[in-house]
Amino acid sequence: MKAALAAACALALAGCQEKKVVERFAGVRLIVPAWQDRTALGASSSGLLERRDRQGAVVNLKWDPDERHGVPGEAEALLAAAPGAGAKTSVTVALERVDGHPATLVESGGGTLVWRCDKTGRLLRLSVNEQALAQVSLASLAAGVACHVPGDKPVNGEVPVADAALLGEGWHFARRQPASAAWLHDDAVLTLFSGTHTQSPREPEVAIKLAAGWTAAAGLTRPTGLAAERAEGPQHHQVLRVTGRALLDGAPVRFTLLQWRCIAKGKSFAALVFTKDAAVPAATAASGKAWTPFDAALNAVRCHG
Repeated sequence: MKAALAAACALALAGCQEKKVVERFAGVRLIVPAWQDRTALGASSSGLLERRDRQGAVVNLKWDPDERHGVPGEAEALLAAAPGAGAKTSVTVALERVDGHPATLVESGGGTLVWRCDKTGRLLRLSVNEQALAQVSLASLAAGVACHVPGDKPVNGEVPVADAALLGEGWHFARRQPASAAWLHDDAVLTLFSGTHTQSPREPEVAIKLAAGWTAAAGLTRPTGLAAERAEGPQHHQVLRVTGRALLDGAPVRFTLLQWRCIAKGKSFAALVFTKDAAVPAATAASGKAWTPFDAALNAVRCHG
């Protein structure tokens, strides 16, 4: 009798644990426990889908447009997961696959999987807190995620604008892509990237690690000689300024990259300008203030207001 009762209780408990609901919102699907509280905000370009219970367990899926490609590295995944200062954290790159995409796992009490969907051009983060892990595994949640369907195209992000008056003469608008925009000036290119809700880097060494992804998104390869410093950037935002050299179709260029957080928008932004390395006057190269003759164009960026 006791054994039968125990078995019945076990079955009942398993039934409660296995009760799931299918959430569909803004082009994503998430199969989650049928917890009472639900949040769905945003659109296909940027948003949040979340379920939580009254005991504090939370599962959420967040996404933003992202012009970069490839598996998120450790530095990028940590910014996306935002584990908190002093948290004991481990990162494993490309440990799992989510809807066919390789993902990076960040473990810090709970867990976060970070990946890019090349079909929609988005960076996604699936997170569970420590309370949720007692009821559901991150792997089982990942198995129920769909971040694209056949025929999906990259989503349009909120790309900042460049103030034409501050850009000065010689610059002209070149192209608008789903998550970036570019301006040209003879041999120089200014690229502005869409904002994301992930945190911006706070340390120069982290900004340097992220530079490879941003330079690749701007069409450059093999960034070298990277250096970073804190500076004042567009609209008086405090930025991390990364300078270095790279290649464009095999030709050497030098670039300046800014990364910053816009409090007014609640988003992080990046902007990059580059020009042929041979076109940089010796006086400019030696000044230490303007790595390219076009660094001032970065201050024409307007991310809010």
